[in-house]
Amino acid sequence: MIKIKKRRNGFTLTEVLIVTTLIAILLAVAIPVSMRLYREQALEEATSILVSHLQMAQARSMQGKGGDLWGVKIYESYYIIFRGDTCDEEEMEDTEIVYLPGGQSFTEETECIIFHKDGRAMIY
Repeated sequence: MIKIKKRRNGFTLTEVLIVTTLIAILLAVAIPVSMRLYREQALEEATSILVSHLQMAQARSMQGKGGDLWGVKIYESYYIIFRGDTCDEEEMEDTEIVYLPGGQSFTEETECIIFHKDGRAMIY
């Protein structure tokens, strides 16, 4: 007697459900992990940029660039690098607005840091 092999076309419903379930479980684990990593990377980037701008303002004050002091005024989602000895926005000169990347924000608003010629930082 000759046996005829039946060809199987496609997948069974059980196989499709198992694969779908495995993909759903992997996504349920991977998405929160990748979001956390993205937030951490965005925070590191924002911190690095802010530190470099603070160092730049300090260096400008110490070099006497523009003949004045330099500072940084912090708002919720951005900060202003400025030349001047006061935190009053109307008296700031050579301002540069920097927005925080990745939707980052500061918890406290309107901190103002002015660097003196000796490099000391005064926080107002």
